[in-house]
Amino acid sequence: MITNDNHTNNMVKKESDILKIVKEDILEVLGRENKRISLKSMNLEVNVSQFFVSKAINELEKENLIRLSLDKKYGDQCIQLTERGQNKAKDILKKHLILEEYFKKRMSGRGAIQAANALEHYISTEVVEVIKKLSTFEKRGIALTEFKKKKV
Repeated sequence: MITNDNHTNNMVKKESDILKIVKEDILEVLGRENKRISLKSMNLEVNVSQFFVSKAINELEKENLIRLSLDKKYGDQCIQLTERGQNKAKDILKKHLILEEYFKKRMSGRGAIQAANALEHYISTEVVEVIKKLSTFEKRGIALTEFKKKKV
């Protein structure tokens, strides 16, 4: 039986998971574009409800990862990365590109991008580094079966 407390806890967990993904997606878009982006453009880029985009932007600003400003020419509110945000965005982009490269060897280009987009939020940096090393072995033509455990 699901109690109200369990249901509420699951909803909060799902909401925080979505929020984490939206925040990472915003940083990834800003890092990839490497310039100020209007809030309108960001809403189009990050395909979730306005509620989550607004909440993510507020949290990113509080975490000093982005800065909001007003575009005087067009009157639009824009967001840009802070120095701290640039570092975080580089890490997110690196993770995405390693995953995308790995999957491009195994499936179509579009499928590889979708797989990277889906997994980048759920796997650790350590796992991504292992995938990067495995890809390096493949490029060099080293079969993974050649590695044997050393006896202690």
